[in-house]
Amino acid sequence: MGRKSIDKKPTEPTGPPAPPPGVERWPTSNQETRKVAQLLPYAHNARTHAPEQVHKIAASIREWGWTNPVLIDERNVIIAGHGRVMAAKLIGLEEIPVLVARGWTEAQKRAYVIADNKLALEAGWDIGILSAELGQLAELKFDLGLTGFGEKELGMLIDPDDDDLESADEVALPPLQKRVVARTGDLWILGPHRILVGDSTDPATWARLMSGEVAACVIADPPYGMGKESAGVANDNLYREELDAFQMKWWRAVRAHVAENGSAYVWGNAPDLWRLWYLGGLNAEERLTVRNEIVWAKSSAPGMASEDAHCYAPETERCLFLMRGQQFLGNQNLDEYWDGWEPLRAWLCSQRDVLTWKPSDVNRVTESKMAGHWFGKSQFQPISREAYEVLQKAAEGRAFIESYDDLFLRLFPDARAGGNAYRRELSERVRDSRSYFDGAHDAMTDVWRFNRVVGEERYGHATPKPVAMMGRAVRTSVPEGGLFVDPFLGTGPCLIAADLLKRRCYAVELEPAYVDIVIRRWEARSPESSTLDGDGRTFHEISLARREADPTEPAEAVAG
Repeated sequence: MGRKSIDKKPTEPTGPPAPPPGVERWPTSNQETRKVAQLLPYAHNARTHAPEQVHKIAASIREWGWTNPVLIDERNVIIAGHGRVMAAKLIGLEEIPVLVARGWTEAQKRAYVIADNKLALEAGWDIGILSAELGQLAELKFDLGLTGFGEKELGMLIDPDDDDLESADEVALPPLQKRVVARTGDLWILGPHRILVGDSTDPATWARLMSGEVAACVIADPPYGMGKESAGVANDNLYREELDAFQMKWWRAVRAHVAENGSAYVWGNAPDLWRLWYLGGLNAEERLTVRNEIVWAKSSAPGMASEDAHCYAPETERCLFLMRGQQFLGNQNLDEYWDGWEPLRAWLCSQRDVLTWKPSDVNRVTESKMAGHWFGKSQFQPISREAYEVLQKAAEGRAFIESYDDLFLRLFPDARAGGNAYRRELSERVRDSRSYFDGAHDAMTDVWRFNRVVGEERYGHATPKPVAMMGRAVRTSVPEGGLFVDPFLGTGPCLIAADLLKRRCYAVELEPAYVDIVIRRWEARSPESSTLDGDGRTFHEISLARREADPTEPAEAVAG
């Protein structure tokens, strides 16, 4: 049996809500217009407007029109909107929209002049979302000056500088949950970054994490052998030869996924690092160059004046800065000779031998002392056009018959032609084969002065590194958009630095509890949510699902 239809009257608009007691009507009940010349500034307005700000407001009005009416009283005195009125005068507007506050007492008007400005100041920004929005607007070629932010502010938000890195450790997290969400074997996706919960000494870990990608750099903060396993530092109870063997195991597992001309930062105590280098096998493993022993000066040790002291109070930690492959540093000695030069050098030697010339003959003919550089491997330099043509002329058709251009185009067919451009381009190729190093972003030495991480900013870790300090390594040895790996992620200073500096970090961490912390640190400043690879659910969704699946499962705790 069907239901009877019930006729209903159409719903009528209810209008704005009733004003609070004591207020006759809302100022927004009726929008009006006034001539700009009629509007009077409030004589005791404590809010100031610099000319630069007025110009910004004027630019905003030109772009979007008038979006916010000025609030005035019945005598045309401005209560809120002094800056907008000044901008209207600047761009020559004769009339503007206003709202009239009728029935307000003198005290209410005076108080609102203050409250309107102060209440707006109480608002904050979600920096992650703001940075992402501004970045996308920049990609759309929108004039970011219209947003009200100045060039320096925009630079900090879109291209963070060291100030952002310095404050990154201070970002507060929501209270840590007792139950650990991440589990061994999880691969978490954090925007452009990845974290695998597993063993960094296992080659299978790296094969899964990297998926065929190659990193420009390794930044590793492995166990120091300080006996801090009880404080949450896994494998920290290994010493001397056992520690060396552990170090070589993770190095051999990761190096297959690092560029042949990549860099590496390996943190530790000076005696252990140099033992690893000279006795532990690191320098014999492959072609590595120690570029620096970096000294972290923590400026936190008070020193000791004690009869019981038998050594100086340690204030530093050390890091070996390594580069893989040939680096062609300065004058190239025999062991740094670039094999790419060999076709040219061998041909030149063959032509010299036809003439039975000795190096002294070449030097005499060219009026130089360059024969050793043109015909030998040690400190080799490609011959210039001018010198080659002098040799051609002296050979009188018996050798060096091929023209300079024809010779270089035959031996290096993809090199640019013209003048000595061949030599310049080939020299650039040699330089490009070196490890990436940006030494221009800051005035740097091998002593790095950064305060140690203390208090709650340690996130329960016994030995965390400052984000700003790890950011220096990231910015120096990884190009923007480039990829580096972190075999011992800990609480994530490298990953947070990568996110601020628009680099990518693929990391391994053995302890699931620390992975939780890193994910929460990243999500606290990012508009995105991390997801579980192969599943697609967010960290929050996985947290709820795992708790429901096994509510009795004991929680893992972060030691420290």
